[in-house]
Amino acid sequence: MLTAFAALSAACAGLDQWRLIGPQKPADSLSVVATLFGLVYLLCNIFGQDRFDGFPVGNVLGPGVRGWFVLRGLIFLLAFAIPPAVASFMKPSSPAQLGLWSGWLLATFVRQISDAPVDGFQAAYVLYLTWLCWTGALACTIILALRRAQARQAPRAGQQAPQQPVRDPWQPF
Repeated sequence: MLTAFAALSAACAGLDQWRLIGPQKPADSLSVVATLFGLVYLLCNIFGQDRFDGFPVGNVLGPGVRGWFVLRGLIFLLAFAIPPAVASFMKPSSPAQLGLWSGWLLATFVRQISDAPVDGFQAAYVLYLTWLCWTGALACTIILALRRAQARQAPRAGQQAPQQPVRDPWQPF
């Protein structure tokens, strides 16, 4: 846990040095919506994803979670809440933001697949809600990526390309 916190601190320091993270004024509404989808996804994981003989299972906190499993649930919530929260402070459609969302989507996709109801388990309503939240975060990420691709397109005929200063990528700002 200490190593993960140190890695997060180093990553945030590097992103701050390259001016890829900080309060966005005005806030990008699409990034805020993606963050809300990510946080609601996590809150839904508190409840049981599946049911077996009428009892909820597959939850990270809530009924039936005791002892060290409470700590595991809190670590799960913290670990999966950090990427959406940090992404909301990144420049919209930046490669860092898109990479962070892509990694979070991949990790949570694996979690969703592991909660698939098999062998007598039945899907609980929360499983459907987590899939909706995950799909919403995926849609927002795709739109952010498309917005970036559209902004990087070459100017059309008759338009002059904007002049950007050439900077050495190895020198800090």
